[in-house]
Amino acid sequence: MIEYMEYVLRQFERTTSWDRDYSYENITATSDNLLQFEIPDSLNLQISNQSTPNTFNTFELSNRNIINGSLSYLYTDCGQLDKIVQNSLKVPLQQRVDTYQCVRPGRVLETSFRSQMLLYGRMYWPGSILEAMYCKRLTPQSQLVLKGLLSAAGESNILTLYWQRNAPWGSQDVVFCTNELLLGYRLLHNLSQGRAHEGPSLHSQSTLSLGAEFWLGISNLLPGCSTALRYCTHATNTGKPITLTLSLNPLFGHISSSYSVKFSPGTTFCSKYDFNVYSIESNLSFGCEFWKSSAAAHGQTASAAETSMEVANGTSVADPRYCGSAPSLRSFDQLRPFAELPPDNQLYHQLMMPNAANSLIDNVNLPFPSPLLRYPTEKSVIDKFADMIDATQFTSVLKLSSSLRDKNLRLLWEGKYKGFLVSAGAELTTIPFEAPKTINEISAQQVPRSLWLRPAKFGIQIQYST
Repeated sequence: MIEYMEYVLRQFERTTSWDRDYSYENITATSDNLLQFEIPDSLNLQISNQSTPNTFNTFELSNRNIINGSLSYLYTDCGQLDKIVQNSLKVPLQQRVDTYQCVRPGRVLETSFRSQMLLYGRMYWPGSILEAMYCKRLTPQSQLVLKGLLSAAGESNILTLYWQRNAPWGSQDVVFCTNELLLGYRLLHNLSQGRAHEGPSLHSQSTLSLGAEFWLGISNLLPGCSTALRYCTHATNTGKPITLTLSLNPLFGHISSSYSVKFSPGTTFCSKYDFNVYSIESNLSFGCEFWKSSAAAHGQTASAAETSMEVANGTSVADPRYCGSAPSLRSFDQLRPFAELPPDNQLYHQLMMPNAANSLIDNVNLPFPSPLLRYPTEKSVIDKFADMIDATQFTSVLKLSSSLRDKNLRLLWEGKYKGFLVSAGAELTTIPFEAPKTINEISAQQVPRSLWLRPAKFGIQIQYST
């Protein structure tokens, strides 16, 4: 479950027209949300409040090994943020759960820009650790972010500076961290933005993004790099979104590919294959989501689904080509442009045949039928499927993921209960109790495993905000 402060930060980005999907940091966000979702490992309680239109605070209490907690505070001068930030009773569940990311092409930059800022601070106890963040929008396409982690003992004081640029063509990040003097550069370029360059027939709802990152530890001169490719598209006959990713780390020889698809507004599936060219080791992971909607919204969703299928089958009443009251195409006025054709043209003889008008129109469109005729229907199906997801009032979601190499089963239930946001989950594994709690991948394969699954981690998180 997304914490309240993270939710406010994402709403701040949405208000200021900052698209987090077009960032290399989030290029594999869909597969990560479906396969590597976070499971609570203790009893956690969070109470949040919007004290003023510009200030937000959160109090957290948990029993992870010992009783600990934190106090968070956030301030922003964004004037419209208080209108879109909702409490736990009214907020849609989709906005508080990390799930399938529908990447929309053709982002439009805001016409009127006003420099806005955000301040965030969080104090952990016991331990006296302070976490802070400062975000300042410099231009409509760039911002400056400063993050810090300070300890009262002075053992781990880390400062990280980000200069980020977010544009319709892609994004750029320049990162500098005081920990080992780490310097990094991240780039994401959108090769296909889904724009109509020469008319609606060439319009596409697909996006192809290619990115890379480069890191260098100045103090120890250790390099690091990776590259990734993401392709997001839709099934033209049903409007279902599909995401494919391919990532490569050449230094460690790691290759990863994933396939994610949203079969329906309430069902999502993801598969991921990992392979290492140096050790010849591989792994196959699966994950899925099952969303449950309220009974009141179920009828509306079913009606929208029927309308979407009618459009998908080309029999929607909104399409005059298939409507019984459509005007007849067999009139001389509509065939007048073809009346002066020479007799040796095959279209001339088809004018005298039954259903000549329909046959004529089909033959005229033979060189370019696909984009011109299918575009309105395809775009309508895609838009209706997306609207169906946004309009559905979901009450809970069940997440499951498993890995062939790890031989585990991860379960997470997130939902709303009487104004509370509840997240409960567990991880079942075959590693015995007597195994070390901190083992790497090599030693994990040498530990004898049982045929029965046992709970390795479980917990529950409760959030409430006003």
